Amino acid sequence: SGNVTFPANATCSGTATGFGETLTPMFLAAPAIAQTGLTSSSYYKVDFTEIHDPQGTYSSGRFTPGVAGYYQFNASVFMENPTSASNAIYNTYLKIYKNGSNADSLGGRGWHQDNAGGDHWQPCISGIIYLDANDYIEVYAMCGTLSAQNWSIGSSTGGYFSAFRVKS
Repeated sequence: SGNVTFPANATCSGTATGFGETLTPMFLAAPAIAQTGLTSSSYYKVDFTEIHDPQGTYSSGRFTPGVAGYYQFNASVFMENPTSASNAIYNTYLKIYKNGSNADSLGGRGWHQDNAGGDHWQPCISGIIYLDANDYIEVYAMCGTLSAQNWSIGSSTGGYFSAFRVKS
């Protein structure tokens, strides 16, 4: 540890090490896998289609890092009322579960559109969470609808789940 002073005309050739941490393990999964006929005001685990997972840390909707540290997570889920405008969506929530239990009530409200075919919302959340090597996180979603009608998770319109290590 200590300070390094470089002259104003210094040049560097070769590889510099020790200037930060590698942001792995990491993964990206999108879009969410469609689910239909979901009960109003009930939470459901959301699975996503794996896109990039170089360390093999994502499977079946679950991120297990294999390396302890602090992780930045990001998630978004497209939720819709597939039936009619009279079955309006009035709230949506996303939660991160750690080892099968609610880790935090991180809720987000995102895109909302009223139209003749029903409502569509796409909330998103992000945060930092500490994970041991064998801990895992998952995304759960809930949607409340008027008259307690069913709702769906859409796949063709997006949604994502990602995480990467930011600090040991």
